[in-house]
Order: sequence, then structure tokens, then C-alpha cells
Amino acid sequence: MAQATFLPGYLLVRSRRWATGQLQTLLLAFGLSLLLNFYLVSILVAMGLYRTPVMLGIFVLEIILVFCRPRRLNPDPEWCSDLVRLNHFAMDLRQGSWLLCILRIAVVLWGGVELAKAFRAVFVHWGEIFQVWDEVTSWNRWALDWAGNHWPERTMSYPQLLPANLSLTYVFMDTPNIWVFAKGLMPLFPLASLLLMVDLALRTRKFVYVLAIPILSLLINTTIGDVCHLGYAEGPLTFLMTAVLYALLLAERAPGPAGEGGKLSADVAALLAAAAALTKTTGWYAVLACGGLTWWGRRSEEHTSELQ
Repeated sequence: MAQATFLPGYLLVRSRRWATGQLQTLLLAFGLSLLLNFYLVSILVAMGLYRTPVMLGIFVLEIILVFCRPRRLNPDPEWCSDLVRLNHFAMDLRQGSWLLCILRIAVVLWGGVELAKAFRAVFVHWGEIFQVWDEVTSWNRWALDWAGNHWPERTMSYPQLLPANLSLTYVFMDTPNIWVFAKGLMPLFPLASLLLMVDLALRTRKFVYVLAIPILSLLINTTIGDVCHLGYAEGPLTFLMTAVLYALLLAERAPGPAGEGGKLSADVAALLAAAAALTKTTGWYAVLACGGLTWWGRRSEEHTSELQ
């Protein structure tokens, strides 16, 4: 689980210093780990080395790199910046008229309820295995093909990021018969999608992103529903496309005072868009949107500089 959801992405995020705050680090590490694992698994399968001893060796090396990475002098603990943002956000709740304060608190409570439901779903669905037709005969079967150290068969041109990541659980356990850990990854994706909006709200201090939490939850429940908890690609795709939007919005922000949102590298958005495209064909919309918005942003900057 740690390999699929955290370690590779964490090493990349920390080495590039792409994140400020524990929550942002965890979310970006999750998304980027999916992409890095896909390429890692593909390379190992191409070399015929996708075996349990090899993956355990890579895992141990990653653990060593986590604890041996150089540290800056007097670094602020990651959770401190998150607490500062939370404190600033709580102070904003009390600004304005009493009616506006009540409205803000109601929106925050509504978002909190939806977050609690997402956390609950992680525990409710834990212990389940793949049962529905497509997840058994397609997505998980392709994952078992990857775990067998060969290219998946009859993929019908479906991108393979999700099956490659699911296969990690089988390779680490050295058995294709325990499905609970692979299935246990699926409820994490809708939860991570909502947490992206939480971090965006704390960094921008805009309540529109708090309102986006229940709206996004409603969209997930009405469009893909239980599919996001099954072994389908819709859950990961929703998370990755939300992460692209999150990265693009923060990439446009200028560095702010301590404790507030800083500028996020546009490279993060590009990598997350690539991960979305490798998850399902509709993920290419994220690539097109990322490229178009980046081009538009650069044209706007050039136009502004010309006027100055």
C-alpha cells in the first residue's frame, strides 16, 4: 500500500520541493506515485524483473532514501504550516455580518459531513474483494497479468496505470490469491479528491472551495456512485483530474506570506495530467486542458509585460 500510494511520489515531491504542508505533500505524493509506479512496473516487466525480491529491494531503498535525505537548517515542521492556514481560515469565519458568518459555518459543516462520509467509506469497504464482472474480468485480470511478469493480454487499448498499481499488492505478497489489498486502494481516491478541495480552500482562504467539497461529493455520487469504490478506473481518474485542476489553480498564485498558499510548479500539473491520460482515455481531456491553460497563461503574461 505504501509503495502504491506514497513512497515514490513523496521522494519526488521532497526532492523537487514541490509541496508546502503535510496535507499537500501527502496528496501530491499519492497522485505522482501512481505515475511513477506505472513506469517502474513497465520497465521491470520489459526486463523480466518484476518479481517479489526485486520490488522488496526497491522498497527498502526508498525507505532508506526517505530517512537519509538532506534536511534544511531549522526547517519548520510540515504540520505547522497546515495549522497556520487552518487558524487563518477559522479567523475568516468570524469576518463580516452575523448572517454571513452563519452561512459560512453552515457550508463548512456541510463539507465536514461529506468528508466524514468519505472517511467512513474507506473503512466500510475495507475487507471487500473484486466481485463485479468488469473489475474481475478486466481491470483486476490485467493487474494479475502484470503481477505475472508479462504484458497484460486483451486490454482493448485501455490504459494500464490502474492495473499496474494494483499489481503491486500481488507482487509484494507473492501471491495472486489475496485481493483485499488491491481492492482496498479504491475508496482512497474519492476521499483524496475531496481533500484536494480542503487544501485548496485553506491555501486560498476562499469559501467557494469549501462549497466545492459537497458539490464534488454530490457529483461523484450521482455520476459514478459505487463505481468509484469498485475496481474501475473512474475513481482514480476523478482524483487525478481534480488534482490537475488543483495544481493549475495553485500554479497561478504568487508566493504569499508565511502560512498561506504559495506558487505550485506547473510541472506538477503536467505530470498529473499524464497520469490521468494513462488511467483512462478520457484523461486526455486533462492533458488538453493543461496545455491550453498553460499556453493562455503565458500569452497573458507576455501581453501584460508588453503593456508595462
